[in-house]
Amino acid sequence: AVGGASRRFAGGLSLVAGAMVLWLLHSSRSPSTYSVIIDAGSTGTRLHVFRFDEWTSHVVNIAGAAQVYEVAEPGLLSFAGN
Repeated sequence: AVGGASRRFAGGLSLVAGAMVLWLLHSSRSPSTYSVIIDAGSTGTRLHVFRFDEWTSHVVNIAGAAQVYEVAEPGLLSFAGN
């Protein structure tokens, strides 16, 4: 099917992003706001998740880090022929 690989890739990335956001929302102990950034580049797709304190807007650590970062490969360039 035309675009089948890219649809599966996008679906898998959406599933991972959704699962991460649900886990983060469930594990928070104080009021927080989350920001999810999907950087779909030519060599890979990067998912950044940041957590902010609702009262101060400061970045709050997630599992000891300022952000959760995941990379999925291949990037958009590999789907150029679809």
